[in-house]
Amino acid sequence: MEKTYEKKTPINDPKLTVQWFRNGAPLPEANRFKPNFEFGFVTLDLLYAYPEDNGDYELRVTNDKGEASTTGHIVIMGKPNLEFKPQAPGSTVENLEHHLRQFTQSEIKLTEEDAYDPNVQKGPEFKTELTNIGIDEGQYCRFECQVAPINDPYLKVDWYKDQKPVLLGNRFRNTLESGYAALDLLYALPDDTGEYTCVATNPHGQAMISAKLACQGLKHVITDSQIPQGVLISDIKRGGEESLYWSENTEAQPRQKQAPQFTIRPRNTQVTENEPARFECAVVGNPRARVLWYINGNQAIHGHRYKLTYDGIYYLTITHAKISDAGEIVAIAKNSEGEVLASASLDVFQRDDFRQQQLKSTELKSVDEVRQREIQWKKETLGTLGDAFEKAPRPTVPKLMQVERTKAPIEPLETEELVQKFTRSRDEQFYEKLSYVEREQKQFGGMELEPVSLKAGKVEKYQPPKEEMEKVNLRGVAPPEEVKDPKRFASPPPEWVDPKLDGAKVVQKDAPEPEVYVPARDQVKFRAAKPKPVTEGPNRDRVQIAEERAKLRQVQQGPEIEKEKIIPAKDQVQMKQKFQPKKVEQFDATKIESEPLKETPEVVKK
Repeated sequence: MEKTYEKKTPINDPKLTVQWFRNGAPLPEANRFKPNFEFGFVTLDLLYAYPEDNGDYELRVTNDKGEASTTGHIVIMGKPNLEFKPQAPGSTVENLEHHLRQFTQSEIKLTEEDAYDPNVQKGPEFKTELTNIGIDEGQYCRFECQVAPINDPYLKVDWYKDQKPVLLGNRFRNTLESGYAALDLLYALPDDTGEYTCVATNPHGQAMISAKLACQGLKHVITDSQIPQGVLISDIKRGGEESLYWSENTEAQPRQKQAPQFTIRPRNTQVTENEPARFECAVVGNPRARVLWYINGNQAIHGHRYKLTYDGIYYLTITHAKISDAGEIVAIAKNSEGEVLASASLDVFQRDDFRQQQLKSTELKSVDEVRQREIQWKKETLGTLGDAFEKAPRPTVPKLMQVERTKAPIEPLETEELVQKFTRSRDEQFYEKLSYVEREQKQFGGMELEPVSLKAGKVEKYQPPKEEMEKVNLRGVAPPEEVKDPKRFASPPPEWVDPKLDGAKVVQKDAPEPEVYVPARDQVKFRAAKPKPVTEGPNRDRVQIAEERAKLRQVQQGPEIEKEKIIPAKDQVQMKQKFQPKKVEQFDATKIESEPLKETPEVVKK
């Protein structure tokens, strides 16, 4: 929240001072307070106001002629410290209908007046009544209602069955969302029959509504006959138990061909724009029929917007219905025996949005009208401030410069001596001397250069001179003759050269005889030795134990070996104590024994 005070003061008064006071005390310096004073226009902006900023604000303007002041009063209404309204998008009353369509398709009775207001003390109120329900065992049912105020943080909704609280759990589930309350029963049992009550409570009151549920139980013991149709009990007794069971010898009867027929036809559907729409049908026939869907004469093909599925029943789902989809939906079932057609209608209602509003037709405006509109917009924006600016004298550049100089005079950077040096007038001789340099000088005789005529030549690339070697004619020399030295060793000719032919022909020799293989045992010859007689051999007399024992020395027992003594490690080495510790009592004074230091010889440097 921003507040602004504005006042007018004299323009171009350098001695004018402006001060702001709140409740008689100077306005504290804070980031929230922005005072401004430009060209006689004084403002004070409060960037964001708090309730403690309430009070009287005074503006004091002072100069050497006197003092003026003006006051004003400001009142700031405080906001609640806690925000109870939901801040999530889509939780406002404007989007309530779109939000509740995910829970129910019934008419929405809630309005903007039913929204929660912390300043209004209003008790709960049910906008719709509960409906009595009758179902069979195992079916699903729901009790639903609409309660105001919407989004009340203190609102509590409880459900009772026959004046006893409903145990919420696996089968019973409750819902409370934006003024919508519901109790879901996933599968009903006969014990669930009774009267159900919805009680809404808040700090300002209580309200309740009731409805009844009737659940019919199913048969748990089957009492109907399970004998196939056309079979008598007498036939079973006569034929025995074999007639009750299926026999493998029975031949499967061929199924007759049949044209397609609709057992479930598509139903008329009404949806809102951009909501899904689904059509379903069931077909019997032999062979199996093919189902085609048409929307206003155009075939629906499985894709992004149209979903064609089959699980025993044929479905056509339009994910986002458009206005162009409204019309006739046709389902055609075909097989070899024929075809059949079923149709339904689709109504698509336009969503309540900006398209429902009537837009103003555009009008082209001239340049003068646009200019006049801009001027009018400036007047409305500035208000009385615009008239004050128009009546105030217009500042000019010289006046502004004069005001700036009176506040802080400008000191020139150049001295007077330097300025006079560059601004003093020049003599005529000074300019004549300058023009003398620029005029053409006279040429004296004898200093002229003789004209030289040059011949036209050809520009060639410079090539350095090449150094040529002097040619020398060499004389041919005969190769030296080989002189045979008689003393030189001559190697004998090889064996395969015939000495008669002086090495001119190869002599072929006879093949060598094959080598005879001799075993290893025949390669070594052993010398035969004659055996010696028994008398010449070693002595082979028998050993006489008794006689030999007498020759042996008796074993003598030695002295007994002493056992090694085990000495502890602390006794193996004896440590000599250099100082004997003295016993000192608790209160004895400590004495330090000192000895004179040894004399150290003087170190003499060489």
